[in-house]
Amino acid sequence: MNTGVQDAFNLGWKLSLVAKGLAHPSFLESYSEERIPVIAEMISETTKLLDRTLENNRTAWKKNDGLYQLGINYRWSSVVVDEREEAQGDNEALEDEYFKDYDFGDPEDDETMVKLSYGREGDGRLRAGDRAPDASSLLCRNSSPLLRKQACQLFQIFGSGYHTVLVFADRANTREILHAATLYPKAILRSVVIVRAKAAIPPEAKAADIVLDDKDGHAHDAYCQSSDYGVYVVRPDGMLGAIVKGPAGMHRYFQGILKGKDQ
Repeated sequence: MNTGVQDAFNLGWKLSLVAKGLAHPSFLESYSEERIPVIAEMISETTKLLDRTLENNRTAWKKNDGLYQLGINYRWSSVVVDEREEAQGDNEALEDEYFKDYDFGDPEDDETMVKLSYGREGDGRLRAGDRAPDASSLLCRNSSPLLRKQACQLFQIFGSGYHTVLVFADRANTREILHAATLYPKAILRSVVIVRAKAAIPPEAKAADIVLDDKDGHAHDAYCQSSDYGVYVVRPDGMLGAIVKGPAGMHRYFQGILKGKDQ
C-alpha cells in the first residue's frame, strides 16, 4: 500500500503540470525513471521474505529498516539538480586525474553499482532526490495568512499542489532567489525564508510567502550541511528536487520540468 501511495504522489503532481500546460507530456517519463527502481527493490525484498518463510527460516521475521521505506530516494533522477554532489564529483575527477599514473587498485567497480532506492548503506548526507526532512520549533516572523499558528513544522508548510523553495538567509542571496521565484507561476511555488534564531530579517524577505525563525536550529541542522548551499527546492511529493547555491541552479531545476514559453 505504501508503494502505491508513493506512486500516486509521484505521478499526480507531474500529471497536474502537464494538464495545466506547464510541462511537456514527455515529463511524465520521469515517473517510470524514478519509481521502477523503487518497485523493483520492493519486490526483491518481499520475495526474499516469502522465500525464507516458505523455508521455515526464522530470519523471515527479522525485517530490516529499509522496509519502513523512510529512506526511499530518487538520487539518480534526471529531473533533480544537486550542485553540491556535482561539485564533489568534479573534485573527485580532479583527484582521479592526478593519481591516474598510480595503481592503488579499484575496490569498487562502477558497472556493478546498483541504485539503492531504499537508502541503505548511505553516509547520512542529504542529497537531491531524498525525502525532504521535517524541522520543528519554527516561529513565523511575518504576518503570513498561510499559517494559523505562530509555531510550526516544515511538514505543515509543504504541500502536494506546489513546490516549496526554502531559502536559508545566512547561506544564500535572499533578494536574488526571491526575485528569481517570481519568474514562475505563483500557484505552483511557495517561497520560505528561514533565519537563525533571533537574527535580523533581511529587508528583501518581505517578498517571501513565509519567514521563519529557526528557534532551535533544527532546520539548519537538517539541511545546511555545507556553508555554500542555502537553497532547497521541495517538490509537491515531498522529495528534494534541488540543492543549489543560487538562482542559476534553481532555474536549471525548473527548466528541467516546465515548458519554455516557445514550446
